[in-house]
Amino acid sequence: MKIAPKPLQRCLALALFSFTTLCAAQSGWPSKPIVLVAATSPGSDNDIIARTIADKMGQLISAPVIVENKPGAGGRLGVAVTSRASTDGHTAVITGTGPFILAPLLSRQLQYDMEKSLEPVSLISTFASAVVVSADSPYRTLKDFIAAAKAQPGKLSFASSGAGTLVHLQGELLKIRAGLDLLHVPYKSQTPALLGVAGQESAIMILPSASAQQLIDAGKLRALAVTSDKRMASLPNVPTMAEAGVADFVVKGWYGAYAPGGTAKELTRRLSAEMSRALQAPEVIARFKTLSMEAVGSTPDELHAIWKADTAVWAKVLEANPQIRID
Repeated sequence: MKIAPKPLQRCLALALFSFTTLCAAQSGWPSKPIVLVAATSPGSDNDIIARTIADKMGQLISAPVIVENKPGAGGRLGVAVTSRASTDGHTAVITGTGPFILAPLLSRQLQYDMEKSLEPVSLISTFASAVVVSADSPYRTLKDFIAAAKAQPGKLSFASSGAGTLVHLQGELLKIRAGLDLLHVPYKSQTPALLGVAGQESAIMILPSASAQQLIDAGKLRALAVTSDKRMASLPNVPTMAEAGVADFVVKGWYGAYAPGGTAKELTRRLSAEMSRALQAPEVIARFKTLSMEAVGSTPDELHAIWKADTAVWAKVLEANPQIRID
């Protein structure tokens, strides 16, 4: 799951910004406020990301860019609302891999089709996860945990923030890659799951590193590995999954922007160029770093390629676990 838009394409997109802006001005775009739909509640990471981009985009194009929160159904509501919005290039939804990848694989009652109801605009940001255990557990390394799990199949458990979430499926992927038999314990949300691991109710959890950082720093959790392809600046002494002995486990969650299906390619390219320029701003990069995220930016085609590749990975995980559904 490599998420890395080609540097040359990225540079070209930015180099062509002046031309794009001129074309936009000549066609009267934007002719009204641009709406970025945040598919979660105010104050969430999703909301912060959308507002950070909106603020910078508004400055760059000298036009209003506003954020509308449409929380509900794990982000699916905001995507569904956007899929039915006007195709005039003034609306895009920003959310993550749950609504864009996992929901289409897990739900039979989805109100949108990723290939027909939406148009890719830009990859916004990426983030890696950390594999954590209680600081009081006997597992000093991931190899320690794997050895213990293999010695007592079906006895150790992994926690998640709910069935069908990225956290859940990362645990299922660990079972596949390491050949383990682990019990899944779904909690109602991330916080009780983290506390369950810290208190050794559950043995292990794989979740966004930013969510675990506070308890790691407080000495309540021990990080055994990270799912990025290289060590993380926030956890410099923690090995990657490959270094820890688990091959083929580079996983990055991401946030992306999609416009309503049927939006003209010219308009999605313009939105993409504006978002990419905003994402290159030092203050935006710095704000994203506080969330342990990397600001990226991409072309619509690059985002679509990433979506297809990640969808294929998680589809294989779900083929091995057909019982996992969200409705």
